[in-house]
Amino acid sequence: MMRIAPRLTLQMGLFLCFLQITVIASANKGYEITKSCRNNIRMLNEALKKYVEENPNAEIPHNEIVQYKQMFTMILTKKYIPDAPVLPTLDCGYNLIYKGPGNFRWFCSLHGTDTGDMRLTFPYHEYEFTAYFEKSYMTISKYQKHYDDIMRWTAYTRTLRESITYHYSRNPTTTIGIVVVGVLFVLFVARSLFW
Repeated sequence: MMRIAPRLTLQMGLFLCFLQITVIASANKGYEITKSCRNNIRMLNEALKKYVEENPNAEIPHNEIVQYKQMFTMILTKKYIPDAPVLPTLDCGYNLIYKGPGNFRWFCSLHGTDTGDMRLTFPYHEYEFTAYFEKSYMTISKYQKHYDDIMRWTAYTRTLRESITYHYSRNPTTTIGIVVVGVLFVLFVARSLFW
């Protein structure tokens, strides 16, 4: 009995040390991705605002959605955007809605606008994102289609791996505990049935 106690204490100590390291190492990557995308949108909004102030009679397509590459080629250039925004996910893409000099917004095809009067939280693989929308732009058919496309993500069902990764990023200790209990249960059932 005396030999088992120090060994068990050492094992429990190592296990608790591992749990503390996982808690410290975990971060909500979905939040970081969203933050990066919103920073890109803010940078694009500021660049276009600066362009419009310097060129009040600029010909920018009204009531249409214009992609980032088209806008960069047409007007923004390196003067206003020295470094092109880096897309945080493969599904991100930046588009512009322009209704007038004081009424325009850049939005991401996955994260929506940087702020808005409507919001939608949805699962995206092992992450969870919140997209913002502007009701005033819903009259534009392509923007309404963009909203409908993001609404489809609300029906997305994560795979087992994605679900475990998502829950681990939210609460690593509980997730490890649940996975360990699940594995022990499967081993117990397998042992009862096959051995």
